[in-house]
Amino acid sequence: KNKVKIINNKKEERDNMLSMVVENKNIKALETKLREFGVVLDSRYPNIIRFSFCPLYNDVSDVKLFVQKLEACI
Repeated sequence: KNKVKIINNKKEERDNMLSMVVENKNIKALETKLREFGVVLDSRYPNIIRFSFCPLYNDVSDVKLFVQKLEACI
């Protein structure tokens, strides 16, 4: 089973960026699949993805949509 863990849990460490370790998943394939959903992220191989929100343009519904798309791809 794939597991995602946020690795920058403290607010002062993350600002508007989430860094996540994705276990048991090909990060390149995940990045490609998310791009098909219109999600652009930063990959740090072998198993870290970083995703940033823009507080001026994004709200809670955008965060929920990202999580739904991530779940669909994993």
